[in-house]
Amino acid sequence: MAYVLTADGGTESLRARVYDLAGKELSSVALAYETKFSAGARAEQDPADWWKNFVSASRGAIAEAGIDPAEIDAICFDTTCCSVVALDENGNALRPALIWMDVRANAEADAVLATGDPALCLNGNGAGPVSAEWMIPKSLWIKRNEPAIYDKAYRICEYQDYITYQLTGEWAASLDNAGLRWHYRNDAGGWAASLVTALGMEAMLEKWPPRMAAPGELIGTLTAKAAAGASVIVADMDLREAEKTAAALGGSAIALDVTDAAAVEAAAAGLEALDILVNNAGIVHNGPSTEIGIADWQRVIDVNLSGVFRTARAFGRAMVARGQGSVISTSSICGQVPVWPQPQAAYNAAKAGVNLVTKSLAVEWAASGVRVNAVAPGYTATELTLAGRSKPEWYNVWLERTPMGRLADPDEIASAAVFLASDAASYITGTVLTVDGGYTAL
Repeated sequence: MAYVLTADGGTESLRARVYDLAGKELSSVALAYETKFSAGARAEQDPADWWKNFVSASRGAIAEAGIDPAEIDAICFDTTCCSVVALDENGNALRPALIWMDVRANAEADAVLATGDPALCLNGNGAGPVSAEWMIPKSLWIKRNEPAIYDKAYRICEYQDYITYQLTGEWAASLDNAGLRWHYRNDAGGWAASLVTALGMEAMLEKWPPRMAAPGELIGTLTAKAAAGASVIVADMDLREAEKTAAALGGSAIALDVTDAAAVEAAAAGLEALDILVNNAGIVHNGPSTEIGIADWQRVIDVNLSGVFRTARAFGRAMVARGQGSVISTSSICGQVPVWPQPQAAYNAAKAGVNLVTKSLAVEWAASGVRVNAVAPGYTATELTLAGRSKPEWYNVWLERTPMGRLADPDEIASAAVFLASDAASYITGTVLTVDGGYTAL
């Protein structure tokens, strides 16, 4: 059967519902988010909460309806209007959103009206009013009061446009909203270029979404990331690096050293049960086996092998108890075959161990509904291979021994992990998925 998933992003919460094609409501789940009020008629929300609740409420509604997510044929949603957000090129918020009830931009609304621009014809034939709730006054407030945020913003748009991007990767605005509140004239050339130029904010013509979508128009299909529906928590020894990565993914960050068993246990106890765990911590030590120190050997084993077991054990307990979950570890082709010409016995041994830990846990936890798999990348263009790529005597051999004649892009490895985490891999456990451009086929 086919179903439709809908969502309504309101002032206080996001509600997701599932309908059959006859229009019968099968489920409804609402999740609240926080609004922060402050002096000066200010009201702000964190766009990351919008997306988090969209994902969680959608999952809840699908589960409550008792259907297979693959049977969702379409997603339709609406949100509050006049909730303006400044985003970077990855779709992450640079500051909290100014929601519709935020009217701090009164002076800016007066400035918009004072231009007397022809685009104001819909506002009392140019006599007003212009609301401080609307897009251009709020954008002008950001420009005047937070110029660094304004200049950095890749897109300035609204709640629904943010959700559209998170779902599809498409930058698109809603015609009915832009026509009413952004002074967009579909019958007169589109954007109000003369208006924003008069206000000294012609950069808005590049910051607004480039596509204008009519009501009911198909925007696009789900990205792999959106289909996975993950709310991401990034853990790293270096909290700043974790925060940087989390920002790019629209997630949150924690500091964690996978060699510290107590810290790993505390992290698992302090978080809600995970749906997906990705073990990705790794280091390498290159050097002849006759010269490697035991401390260097042990450090590689502690991070690359024992770290995988510590995190799988700590976070896997809740998965096993709940009867569902997916653990994905980053292994390597080095766990299957010796690589050449770089000497790295500790790394190779650790990754071989990851493969057997993966298979062991998969067998042990299968009856509990928890799947355990690994991805074994070939040579990939990451920081870990940077030193080797700088040495022609290594790099040239890597390329010669890889039938596809190139390194993998990190996204190609991530896509394999997304697949293993998804329902498309629901009957896959105990597998080490090799993604190596044909290296191990020779």
